[in-house]
Amino acid sequence: MYTNKGEVVFDPMAGSGIIPLTALSLGRFAIYQDINPAALKLYQDKVHCFCNQLPEGLNKAAILDSTKELCVKSGVDLILTSPPFGLVIDAAHDKYSDTSEDIGNSPSYEVWRIKMKQIMLNCFQALKPGALMIVETRPRAKKNVSYPLNAWITMDGIDLGFEFFSEYIEVVPPWRMWSFGIENQRKPFPMHSYLTILRKPNCRDEKLVTG
Repeated sequence: MYTNKGEVVFDPMAGSGIIPLTALSLGRFAIYQDINPAALKLYQDKVHCFCNQLPEGLNKAAILDSTKELCVKSGVDLILTSPPFGLVIDAAHDKYSDTSEDIGNSPSYEVWRIKMKQIMLNCFQALKPGALMIVETRPRAKKNVSYPLNAWITMDGIDLGFEFFSEYIEVVPPWRMWSFGIENQRKPFPMHSYLTILRKPNCRDEKLVTG
């Protein structure tokens, strides 16, 4: 909806690579990035199998191995990402990945917010003027405290210079959630996600803001 064939789509927290692979299948160039080497390896395995299906001229994916720090490429037409925001996967896992810097390994949502804002700053610098950044999150709760991650992303994005473009709410049918791994305590758990869309002002807008 927001890009044309041949334009560049970037996912800074791409995981196994669903977004860049989808972008490639639609005739866009894709920049993959993830701080977790295990995720990068999984994506490399996928993209090698996928290359034969790509349109002519798009037989390679730009794979960036950023195990030390997030870095971005300038001139991106669209950023689309779904950051890890669960912090605790389940009772059997005490960390999101083996990479300590991973945003999913944040000890609290307050720390998560700080890390996310830095990533958003990098994304702002990478985007072309007038381009969009789309972030998928869900409100979270921990120890009876609510964390409105989608609102944080909106407020922090505006603070960094983004404009609020739009927001969509996706309601997912209830699924049955495990409670402490006990089968007879499974119960329906409603789910919904927010797609927060931010826009980098175009050059004309930036002159008005700074002038």
